[in-house]
Amino acid sequence: GEPTWFLNPQFRLAVPAHSTLVLTVAQLDPKVKGRTHSLVPAGLIVLRTKKNVFPSRVWSIDDCAVVAEHAPVVSRDVSLTVRLLPDSLYYAIPYSLPGIEAAVMIRLYSSGLVELQRARPPKALSVRGQWLQTYAGGKRGNATFPNNPQYSIRVP
Repeated sequence: GEPTWFLNPQFRLAVPAHSTLVLTVAQLDPKVKGRTHSLVPAGLIVLRTKKNVFPSRVWSIDDCAVVAEHAPVVSRDVSLTVRLLPDSLYYAIPYSLPGIEAAVMIRLYSSGLVELQRARPPKALSVRGQWLQTYAGGKRGNATFPNNPQYSIRVP
């Protein structure tokens, strides 16, 4: 997968009882007068995790079970029908091809109650650094490893 896949918008889903859902990723209609955009390839994946884990977002598909997926296609709407169980937590994640941006709307139709919550975007921090001759210590295990630039990270 793409290394930045986890940055896609994510929507948490939970149900109190077995439910069937139809999830749709819809793009704005480019045929409407005054709009200048084109449709882009849009896809949708639904992933299942354990309910008591309740992660803030999905960081890797490897951590979840794929319930259903619709690969990206150029279409105004992409839909999936899925059956959700009350003992699991689900994530619906719309996506496109790398580097493509577009406005989308998520539609949800359900046979029962559904809790839908958008996952918060991840926090990002960048710090500049460089390896100069005197600070290029090599890999761990080298006697000069401690010469590498070091950054202290504290999570509140």
